[in-house]
Amino acid sequence: MAVAVDIPSHMRPVPGSINIAAAKFPQAVKPAKSLQPSDIAAHFVSTFNNALERNDLLAVSLLFLEGGFWRDHLALTWQLRTLQGPARIYDFLKSAATSKDGFRIRKIEVDATNVVRAPRLAPVDADGEVTGVQFFLTIDTAIGTGQGLVRLVEEAGHWKIFTLYTRLEELKGHEEAIYDNRPRGVDHGGKPGRQNWADRRAAALDYADGSEPAVIVVGMRNGFSRQ
Repeated sequence: MAVAVDIPSHMRPVPGSINIAAAKFPQAVKPAKSLQPSDIAAHFVSTFNNALERNDLLAVSLLFLEGGFWRDHLALTWQLRTLQGPARIYDFLKSAATSKDGFRIRKIEVDATNVVRAPRLAPVDADGEVTGVQFFLTIDTAIGTGQGLVRLVEEAGHWKIFTLYTRLEELKGHEEAIYDNRPRGVDHGGKPGRQNWADRRAAALDYADGSEPAVIVVGMRNGFSRQ
C-alpha cells in the first residue's frame, strides 16, 4: 500500500519544469601567475565568433565543460533558460536556430569599460580553490543588443566555459533615449518652422503626423474603463 508523503512546497515541481543537477566544480588547478586574462578572453571571443560565422552550433556547445551552464534571459529565445552540459546546450541551440529569427546571437565582444568588467583572474567556487578567468560581454543579436558574463576554467590545456550568462537589454529600433540617443533640445540655425523638444514631444503625444499608437493600454480607474 502506497504511503502518502507530504512534499514541501519548495520541492514540488512546476509542470513542464526539470531539476538542474547541482554544479560540480572543476578540479582545483591554480593558473600560473604569468597568465594574461585579457589574452585568454580575446582568444575565447575569437573562437566563439568564428563558430557563429560558420553557423557551427556544435563547436559553440563544445566550448562548455561537461558540467558547464548557460543561463539565458531572452537573448536566445523569448523564454528564460538554464542549460547544463554540451549535449543539452547543442540540442537547444539547434531548436533555437529553427525559430523565425534564426539563431539570434550574431557576435560577442569583451566589455572592458572598467576594471570590474574587464578580464581578470577570479575564483569560480565559494572556497576560492578553483581559479578561472572572468569577464563581461557585450552581445549583438538579430533583434537587439545585450550583455553577458562568462567564467572560464582550464581543462587539459584548454579554456572552457564553466558558466555563461546572457541577457537581452534593448530591441533594435527601440533603444532607450539616453546618452547619445537623447532628443536634442533645439536645432540651431536658419530652419523655418523649427520646434524645440517640448513642441516635438507634444506633437508625438498627439500623433500629429497621422500615425497610430502601436499599443493601446486598457485599465481601470475608480471602476471606469479607460482607453
